Amino acid sequence: MEEGSVLVGDTLLHTDFNPLDVLIRDGAAWIIDWAWPTRGAALIDPACFLLRLMLGGHTAAQAEVWAAQCDSWAAADKAINAFAFASARFYAEIAQEDPQPWKQRLAMAAQNWAQHPPYHNGRTLLVDSIPYGSTREDARVNWRRHASRLAA
Repeated sequence: MEEGSVLVGDTLLHTDFNPLDVLIRDGAAWIIDWAWPTRGAALIDPACFLLRLMLGGHTAAQAEVWAAQCDSWAAADKAINAFAFASARFYAEIAQEDPQPWKQRLAMAAQNWAQHPPYHNGRTLLVDSIPYGSTREDARVNWRRHASRLAA
């Protein structure tokens, strides 16, 4: 399997589930503010939402129970592992670049998820030891690069 192929797909993804980006009314939900749309594996949006659930006070295990209700989550352990580690590194870079409290909390949630069994596979996540660029675009490129490496 080619590196990164577990995160490749044709699903349209939102990837930025800020609480203000999901409008709920009369039993229906609308997702707005498509600032970071992309295509990829269908499990990526549930994984992004999982991090927001953790920010809301859920544990990694509780958030994963919700994510497991999504069809794309089944049998995707390798991709989930890759995405968890890539997210931890990506959000650590964002928090380092611009240390606003909400970015720090998101980075911590991503790191907690990546270190939560079964995804950590006994590895310790050392986000401070990984070199990153100094811009948000560099962080996005590095996020993709780390996801590809971890997916192998």
